Formats: sequence, structure tokens, C-alpha cells
Amino acid sequence: MGLKPRIRFAVVQIAVAVGVIAALCLSYPSWRLGQISDRIRRQYPDVQQISTSDLAAWQASSKTAPVLIDVRTPEEFAVSHLIKAYRVDPDAEPSQEDLPEDHGRAIVVYCSTGDRSAAYARRLQRAG
Repeated sequence: MGLKPRIRFAVVQIAVAVGVIAALCLSYPSWRLGQISDRIRRQYPDVQQISTSDLAAWQASSKTAPVLIDVRTPEEFAVSHLIKAYRVDPDAEPSQEDLPEDHGRAIVVYCSTGDRSAAYARRLQRAG
């Protein structure tokens, strides 16, 4: 007896996410990821950061989960993305058309290492 389609989809999503994380860990040693994170914090001190574990806990425990915006390329998004994430062009100026109708929700912007998401988040903050 196979898994139900929704469970199967969730398992596939988790497997893809684990694969992406594993690829990043192999591509970027932990000391390198630490350097990237430190540089992003220095370059974008006005952009609040959240860890992946804190985001997962927030999503699991809250009825008002944040809006997820993925600012990676269409190809990266096609390979994997967080469930219910919206993809937007990382170089575009933020637009109301890019965002969901519920304007009261918090927004979390992500990419593969943090550069594109921090830059887009800053533009989003400045746009109000």
C-alpha cells in the first residue's frame, strides 16, 4: 500500500531539501558559510535574520506563518523550494503584485546563501 499523495509529496519535498542542504554543505565548508553569514550581517545590518530552525519552529507553532519569498533563479526554484513560497526576481524592485493579499503577515525572504535575499529584503523594507 503506497503513501497517500500529500504524504508522498511532503516526503519528496523533504528529500529535495535535504539534498540541497547536503549539496550546499559539500560546496561550502562550515567555515565558509560562517564567513558568508558574517559578511551579510555586516553588509545588511538593517535586515533581520532568522535561522532555518527558528523558521521551521515558527511555521510549526504559529497560525500566522510568515509569507515566504524565494529570490533564487527560476531554475533553482524549479529544483526545490519551500512549500507555499512565492518566487520573485531578486533584482526587481518589490511590487504589491509579487506579494500575497494578506499584508499583515510577516515576510521571510530566502535564497541559497543570503546575499540575494538580504538585498531584496532591504528593498522590501524601504518600499514599506
